[in-house]
Parts: sequence; C-alpha cells; structure tokens
Amino acid sequence: MYAGFKPELRHFYNLPFLNSAVDYIKEHGIEIDRILSPDYEEARKRALERIKQALEGEIEKTNLGQSKKSKIENPEFESEIEVENKIKIKMENELFSYPIARAILSCIKDNYLIRRYAVMEAKASHNFIRNWLEEIKNNEGLERRNELTVWLCKELDIDVKEKEGIFVIHFSDYIRLSNTIGDPSWRLINRSLKRGMLKLTHPQLLRIIQEAIRQRVQHGLPLDVPANFCKSIELDEIIEELEKRKEMYGEIEYGPERFYPPCMRNAIRLIRESINISHTLRFALTSFLLSIGWDRGKILDLFRNLPDFDEKLASYQIEHIAGSTGTVYTPPSCKTMETYGNCVGRDKLCIKVKHPLSYYRVRLRKEKYEKRRQKSNRGD
Repeated sequence: MYAGFKPELRHFYNLPFLNSAVDYIKEHGIEIDRILSPDYEEARKRALERIKQALEGEIEKTNLGQSKKSKIENPEFESEIEVENKIKIKMENELFSYPIARAILSCIKDNYLIRRYAVMEAKASHNFIRNWLEEIKNNEGLERRNELTVWLCKELDIDVKEKEGIFVIHFSDYIRLSNTIGDPSWRLINRSLKRGMLKLTHPQLLRIIQEAIRQRVQHGLPLDVPANFCKSIELDEIIEELEKRKEMYGEIEYGPERFYPPCMRNAIRLIRESINISHTLRFALTSFLLSIGWDRGKILDLFRNLPDFDEKLASYQIEHIAGSTGTVYTPPSCKTMETYGNCVGRDKLCIKVKHPLSYYRVRLRKEKYEKRRQKSNRGD
C-alpha cells in the first residue's frame, strides 16, 4: 500500500471479517452482555436480517462510505457534522451486526445454516468488492485498485504480492484457498509455479479472496454463547425458514431421493450444505437427474447452493448435458465414478449393479413390488 494509508471505518464496515474490522469491534467492546442493550437494537435487527437474507439467497451490502458521497435523507436540512454522524451510526450498525449474527447462528447450532451463511456472506462480499474496486479503477486508476486489492489480501492473511499489474500468491495459500473450487483449471498441476509463487489474474484473485472470506466467516462456529442471550433473541422465524428450505428438495415426483445411489445422494447433500463438488461429479449428478426426470430449472436451483455458483455458466452446462448441441449425455458408469473418486458409501445393491441408473430403477421396482404385496395382503 502507498505510504501513510490507514484503514478507516468506511473501508471495512461492510467487510466485517477483515483484521481492521475485528480490531475496531474489539476496541468498542462489543461483548455478549452489552449487545442486548437498547444501544444495539438496530444492530441486532440487522443481524437477524443478514441470516434471513442468507437463507433467501443474497445478503444485501450497501455502499455508505467507500465513496464519500453517501446518500442521507434530506441532507440539505442538516449540518455536515450531523450527516457524517448519521453515516457513522449506519456503518457501525452494519459492522456490529456481524458478530451478533455469529452469536445468533451459535444459538441455532445448525451446521447447514452456518455453512449457508458463510457461503452467502462470501458471495455478497465478492460482488461488493468487485464493484467497489471497479469504481476505484475508474475514478482513481488501476494502480490504486491494485494497491487496495493487496491490502484486502493482507487483511485476510493471504500472502499476495503485486508488481506492474501482475499478482502472485504463495503456493500454500493457493492450495488452502483453491481446493474447494470445482473447476479443473484451478488444480495446482495446471498452474505455473516459480519460487513457491503462482501468478493470478485479478478476477482469479478475487475468487481466492471469496474463499478466504467463506473460511473465515465459518471458522469457530458455533461459539459458546450464554443461554440468556439465546432466549432473548426471536429465533422462530429463522428456524421456520430453515426447516422450509431443508424440506424443499425432499420427496419429489420423480421418486424419493432414498432411491438414489449413495454417490448421488452424497453429491446432493454436499451441494445443499454449500460444499463445492468436483467438475466430474457435477456432470455425473446433472446427467443422472436429467435422466430420471428432474426439471432443468430444479437442477439449477439446487446448484444455487454452491459457493462458486454462476447462473449463466450453470445454465449452459445443464442445457449442454441435456442435449442442446444434439448429444444427450448419460450418467457415467459405476466404474467411471470409481475412477474419478466419486464412488462413496457403497451398499449391498451397489455390488450388484454397474450403473447409477440401474441402482435407481431396481429400488423403484422393489418399492412398487412391496406396495403391491402389501395391498394384496390387505385384500384390497
């Protein structure tokens, strides 16, 4: 960073997991016993809102301070100091809502919700950072954008250097932060390594930053939170929405998921828990679900849970596998699944079949036979 740079509240209020943000929170003594006071009512409301937004699909992040021209209602009737104080209060409420949200997540103690929140916080932050840095580049130049990008990496404890517009990252950080990205191009074997460092483009580095944020948000959760705090927070609405989401893909018209082979059930479970899966497993799952009758839109909605979800790319891949180019792809065989390390949780039926679709059809036939037998025994 250029000499004399000192992060201010406006630089990190919307990125509350940065080191500077954590220091600011500590300096202001944001402790569990204090955040139940009326002073933090707005921050508590925003904390609940953050979690609800994560469940619904997107955490909103507003730009109050990265550009110093922040919009405040009727500023012409207020002094400059009053306007600045209003902005500061809004920023602090946004910042302080983050540790409160972590405490609320710890009250609910649901692993799916924790992972979901971390993924959506990281996605929203990625979009916010990308737009902010683009604005910086347009207004202050490319060099300034690159300086702030390196500062962000430092704030997240990522070893990154930049020289003349080229970014390099230490291989240990690269491995730590890229191993959950499903695209094969991110594999270390496909990268040029020199003196322990790898080159990255700016968009690639932003993707690394997104994963660093996800890991940091999720780290340490659930916390050990006092029971009196949990009892004082209205959790019913979040828990209700959480249960609805968990049930959303339960028993669908194409046959209950309990009939799916273990490999496919595992893939679906990982996606719903917002854990990235390999490119080969995505292909296998997509082709399997299309083969048994899943609607393309339903598959796309399932993939929305993935940390690296890109709607345009995912839609194209689903359409391609479905046969938009003239070739309809079928799921890989069990042998191929095993070759790529995608065969997990083998059961007794797996030993008797050679293809995931065969597993599914056998389970369906067995279920139909059992229903007919039970009906016959009842004399219906």
